Amino acid sequence: GHLEVIKWLYQNCKITGPIIHVYRAINNAAQSGHLEIIQWFFEQKFLIKNEYYNQFIQTAINHKHHEIAKWLENKRTEKNITTI
Repeated sequence: GHLEVIKWLYQNCKITGPIIHVYRAINNAAQSGHLEIIQWFFEQKFLIKNEYYNQFIQTAINHKHHEIAKWLENKRTEKNITTI
């Protein structure tokens, strides 16, 4: 599925553009209900600014993906991820 494509791109392509593409991918996953994609990005230890958590959570809520909003809120409170 989508996650396998993202993993392949991450492993085989050098991302030289701004990290905003990661934010967009996470936000799109929150919008579409793909928690496994969001979890994978967080496992890669991408550094997420607090303001982006708000955006991701709001996107998930707006699209009725409350389990994703809850997961993101829990991650934000853990504070084990740095910022990009």
